[in-house]
Amino acid sequence: MCSLPALFLATHDLRGICLTLRPVQDQTARITVGLSLLVALWIAVYWWWPVSDPTPITVAPPEAQGVPAKPPITILPEPIPAPKPAEQPLPPPPPPSPVIIPPKFHQHTVRKGETYASISLRYYGTSAHATAISKANPLLSPPNLREGRVILVPHDPRNIQGLPVAKAPSGNDTVISEYTVEKGDTLSRIAATVYGDSKLAGHIFEANKDQLPDEHSLRIGQKLRIPPAPPKP
Repeated sequence: MCSLPALFLATHDLRGICLTLRPVQDQTARITVGLSLLVALWIAVYWWWPVSDPTPITVAPPEAQGVPAKPPITILPEPIPAPKPAEQPLPPPPPPSPVIIPPKFHQHTVRKGETYASISLRYYGTSAHATAISKANPLLSPPNLREGRVILVPHDPRNIQGLPVAKAPSGNDTVISEYTVEKGDTLSRIAATVYGDSKLAGHIFEANKDQLPDEHSLRIGQKLRIPPAPPKP
C-alpha cells in the first residue's frame, strides 16, 4: 500500500502533466476550427459565385489574319528524256571547183606577106589554129594584118580566155588535169602552155613515164596527166 506522502506526490505530478497538455490541446483545436471555416468559405464561394456562359474561341484561317497562305506543294513527275535524234550521214564532199589556167601569149611582129595561117604553121606546125590567133586579136581583122604590127599568139591555141581544169584533189592524188596532145606539141611547149615555163617539161614526163618511153614519143590524141607545178625554190 502506498503511503500518504507518495500518493500526494503522484497526484501533484499528474496535475502538472494535465496543465502542460491543456495549452497544446487548445492550439490544435483552434487550428482545426480555422481550417474547417476556410473549407466552408471556399465551398460557399464556389457554389454561390455567378458564372457567365463560356465564350467559344474561334481561330481565324491564316488568310483572315493577314498571313499569306503557303502554296500547296506540287510534286512534278520526272521528265521523260527526249529520244536522241538519229545520226544523219555526212553529206558528200562538194565537187572540186574548177581552176582557171590563165592564157599566155607570144608577142609576134608581123613580117611581110604573113597571114594568120602562116603564123599558125610557124608556131604550132599546122595552119589549123589560124582562127585561134585571130580570136586572140579581135581588133585586128585578117585584111589589116600588115607588116610591123605586133599581135598576140597564144601559147596554147585552146586557151585564149582562160582554160578551166579540175582542181587538184586532196590526198595522194596529185593529177589536176589532162592534156590532149595535138600536132606539133612537145613536152616543152605543153609545159610552157600549162605552167608558163618550158623548163618543167621533165615534170610532165615523170608523171607519164608509164606511157612515154622518152620525152619525144608523143602521139597526136594522146592524153597526158598534168601534175601540179613543183614549188619554187
